[in-house]
Amino acid sequence: MLQEIARLFFVATPELLATIRESIARGDSQALARAAHSVKGTVDSFGAQAAREAALRLEVMGRGGDLTQAAPACAELEQEVAHLGRALAVFRGEQVT
Repeated sequence: MLQEIARLFFVATPELLATIRESIARGDSQALARAAHSVKGTVDSFGAQAAREAALRLEVMGRGGDLTQAAPACAELEQEVAHLGRALAVFRGEQVT
């Protein structure tokens, strides 16, 4: 089951991150909040606290409608998701470069 959840992470998360970036670029706070909430739930499944906190910050920004710090927060989330992705790749037995 964890293998399937990890597979879903690799499928869904890049699309959600793209939605987050696009939402920030458009100034669409509602879309940002929804996408960040989805990422938060996904990374929380793996106990990735730093990624969860980064996603939560973006979700709160989106709900509050203040996106002034969203770009750096997005960069932080992307970094934390990348860390999680490398760990999951190792778990799945993939070669990590």
